[in-house]
Amino acid sequence: MSSRTSSLHVILRNALSMVTVTILERVAGFAIFLAIARWLGPDSLGSYAMAFSFLAVFTPIAHLGQRFILIREVARSPEESERYLFHSSLLTTGAAIASALAMILTAWALGYSHGTLVLLIAAATTLWPESLVDVAESVVKAWERMELIGIFRSAIAASRVLVSIYLIAKGYSLPTIFVALAIHYAALWVLYLTLVLKPKARSFELDRTFMRRLSIASTTFLSMSILSALYKNGDVLILYHITTPADVGVYSAASRLVRLVNLLSPAIVLALVPGLSAAYGDRRMQDFGHLFRPSFRAFAMAGTFVALVSTELARPIVSITYSSGYEGAVAILRVLSWTFPLAFANALLFQTLVASDQERTSLRIVAVNLVVLTVFLFLLTPRMGALGAAFGVFLAYTAGFIQNLWHVHIHLSMSVMDVLPRALVCAAVSIAAWMYTPGPQAVTVPASMVIYMAGLFAIRLLKWDDVRWVGSKVVAISWRNGEPR
Repeated sequence: MSSRTSSLHVILRNALSMVTVTILERVAGFAIFLAIARWLGPDSLGSYAMAFSFLAVFTPIAHLGQRFILIREVARSPEESERYLFHSSLLTTGAAIASALAMILTAWALGYSHGTLVLLIAAATTLWPESLVDVAESVVKAWERMELIGIFRSAIAASRVLVSIYLIAKGYSLPTIFVALAIHYAALWVLYLTLVLKPKARSFELDRTFMRRLSIASTTFLSMSILSALYKNGDVLILYHITTPADVGVYSAASRLVRLVNLLSPAIVLALVPGLSAAYGDRRMQDFGHLFRPSFRAFAMAGTFVALVSTELARPIVSITYSSGYEGAVAILRVLSWTFPLAFANALLFQTLVASDQERTSLRIVAVNLVVLTVFLFLLTPRMGALGAAFGVFLAYTAGFIQNLWHVHIHLSMSVMDVLPRALVCAAVSIAAWMYTPGPQAVTVPASMVIYMAGLFAIRLLKWDDVRWVGSKVVAISWRNGEPR
């Protein structure tokens, strides 16, 4: 059992690494998305978005829930790293092959056109190499060496965007984009394998008892991941069947912008997970609380701030990012922007429950979220189209937040139930000032942000002591990094 405590220096270093690489990867992915949007039009964009959403539903089967197990268990027992790597890789290899076959058969059974079927077969080729990457990367995350992940993934992302845009510019079809992605995953796996196993060759003995234990432990996480994938991609999949590919393209134009930002919160949370898992494993609840409470406050305030900026600048964001034909994305972006504070908070609450061995609780939460999303999508989308889907997604995020917060409060006695409502009150005042104050956006938007920050200080959600403390730690870390080793 590990008794380590993650230092602020390690947490900030890891958080910065994961945020940086997440931004770089999302920019790379968005560049490909934007190239398709501008050069091939909304129809192709809708097909591409649907293929990614369809792939995302089957990806958790290939992962077999190993990510959650590896980060938590290797953080507690680093000496078992290679044992976990070997057995988890075997499990995910079988699961990835089964997942690819299931994906292709499902697409065929749904009666998709020949072109769509070929696109989904190409997407299925990414499942095996990506699942192996997920296993090896989880071990490195548990080591809290996320700067190495940043280096490897950044290099692969740069190569992927260059190759993909070249293929699009040369007139290659969409399936080749997924084949190129599969090749890049394979290259990334080789890099991780070299890192984890070190230079010398290793031989491993299959431990059937250990593998059986891993399989049993993965059941809950696998179910959770499948439901979560359906939850995160249900909006696009349902829209694709109810509306047209062009409508899906317009909706995806807005939702992709939101997802680019929402994916930052899990990246930051990953820097906290090893410390939370180790603290809970040793029953050091004071250390656990010292990691969780200030992090939750920071996530709630930051998510609300980003929602404000995105709401007020939605029109110029859409017009600058996309060409004509995507005007309908403005209203959708404004609705989806208010998932930011919920998504930021949910990322931390979810991982807090997993780190404290409450994965069955998280499974129930995800199941309820999926039911809520499905009900609202089928109620609102036929009446309101893509905008109705945006409202359905927001309501599902709200349901998830309420459940996550309640269970963290009940199971861990971590009471932060007043934090997000207080931040949202400040946001409401800020939005009202922006809407009813005359003047150009260059003046009203910054003024709105100042009002929001002033409100946080006024209700003591943010304190000058917090600002001074963070400043002193950043200076200390910078000084430490500048000292000769």
